Amino acid sequence: RSMVSLLKGKTPKDWRKSFYYHYYEYPGYHWVRRHYGVADGRYKLIRFYEEDVDQWELFDLQSDPKEMTSVYGTAEYAVIQNRLSRQLALHRQSLGVPEEDPPQSVVKRMPPRTRKPTAPQ
Repeated sequence: RSMVSLLKGKTPKDWRKSFYYHYYEYPGYHWVRRHYGVADGRYKLIRFYEEDVDQWELFDLQSDPKEMTSVYGTAEYAVIQNRLSRQLALHRQSLGVPEEDPPQSVVKRMPPRTRKPTAPQ
């Protein structure tokens, strides 16, 4: 579907209200644990999944734009959490996301990387 109207500042009425993303590469360059989620501009629901970690997070991007405090499981955000959970399931179903990561997406072991200073010493 064309994004031309969006680039012209005109959002179609039937344009999606949220998007799905999936981060597979752990351990990898950024050292971010594998997770997937849904974001709608205001809120972001995330599921971290691995054998040693199975955790959900929900962020209110308006009051917490740096995603420092998860509000997942709080009564105040229960309706939003349920709505985003349904959207996440629908996105995964419509995109045909498999329950297991494809083998080529899993990096078994990567040596720690060191970062060189960028500022003059």
